[in-house]
Amino acid sequence: MLASNSTSRFSQWCCFALACIAGCGSTNSVPVEGTVTLQGKPLEGATVMFTSTRGSGPGPFVAKTDESGRFTLGPRDRPGNGAEVGEYSVVIATVASDPSELAPIKTAKEVVPSRFRIGTEKFFVPEGGTKEVKFAM
Repeated sequence: MLASNSTSRFSQWCCFALACIAGCGSTNSVPVEGTVTLQGKPLEGATVMFTSTRGSGPGPFVAKTDESGRFTLGPRDRPGNGAEVGEYSVVIATVASDPSELAPIKTAKEVVPSRFRIGTEKFFVPEGGTKEVKFAM
């Protein structure tokens, strides 16, 4: 079971890496900033990822939350440079693995509720961007 789980996570992160390579060259970005809270408290160290709901859309755009739960989205190669206008699936997680390592994934407890980890949450980045995105879990 562990091997299957490890293979599944490795596959997910490989897909993420390929999506970054394919879509990180975006130049039509607008600012996207916000906060992530868990049970009313800032969630530090969470990865926030926006992936386009269109198959060939821009992104993904990613950020890491700081000690106050704040994040500023951007492509992996240009952190904080925003995201393109459009609809995105949102994934938030605190447990991640490095796809460049083939070692078994370390066991850690994920604190983010499943609906935020599986991409069912949606967010529309408006023209001009926003600095008021709030994900309250």
